[in-house]
Amino acid sequence: PITARGVPYTDKAYTFRLHPSSARALKDLKLDAVFLSNNHLMDYGHAGMEDTIVYLDNNNIRHAGGGKNISDARRPILIKHDNISICILSYCDRPPSDFYASDEKPGIAPLDLDKIKDDIAIWKNPGTIVILSLHWGIEHTHEPQYYQKKMAREIIDAGADAIIGHHPHWPQGIEIYCGKPVVYSLGNFVNGFTNAIERDNIAVVMYYANSALERIKIIPIAGKNSVIKYQPYILTGPGASALLNLVRVLSGKLNTDIDITPAYGLIDLGQQDAQIGKRDEQPSRKPL
Repeated sequence: PITARGVPYTDKAYTFRLHPSSARALKDLKLDAVFLSNNHLMDYGHAGMEDTIVYLDNNNIRHAGGGKNISDARRPILIKHDNISICILSYCDRPPSDFYASDEKPGIAPLDLDKIKDDIAIWKNPGTIVILSLHWGIEHTHEPQYYQKKMAREIIDAGADAIIGHHPHWPQGIEIYCGKPVVYSLGNFVNGFTNAIERDNIAVVMYYANSALERIKIIPIAGKNSVIKYQPYILTGPGASALLNLVRVLSGKLNTDIDITPAYGLIDLGQQDAQIGKRDEQPSRKPL
């Protein structure tokens, strides 16, 4: 939350907020949109969430995932680019459940599979790319849970074009399912604490030709605050190679092939389809 007021939520180990004077850095990043549905937006109550939304609105940063009721929290970010529409939805499945919005209560959008399918059905049209932000998974782990993989496939089957995950604080693998990417966790990008188990992280760039995804670039990001002093940058050299190779191994467990260059990882969707075809000629793999 971006706020100087509110009362901290007492029934959790960590509560965070950012003073509005420090949040000015968000404008320097030239962000188009942010996801609000996570397990900290309501750390300072409804007041903290309201201040956050007002701050973002005043700085022309679009947002999804939080609001004055559940309908408001489920409202997507809509971005128009040439003849393509981009619809971005944001949901969270991490506690506390007190943070979840209802018909009568402000809060964040819960990761409710039925509601997500309904939302996709409303917004998915020809020429529309539907991207979901999911705050899910287990902290400080490099592999997604079984329930995440199962849920991701149901969401893609319902019409989503991409899933971007976060919460574990560590990067995880990328799965390509029916030609659609599931980035299970980016890790952190900018965060305000230091610990002994922090990791470097990834940014992901998705390249579309109209509404068809052609390739995905994985960019290694320095994330160990004890070293970088809260100033993330693009990794190069051995650090980049180590991180990209880790993501390649983790993605390989999800049947995704990543080509590694000295600067970034690359998933070519055309090549990926060819590899899937080769796998299909082999004995079937164990299902999820």
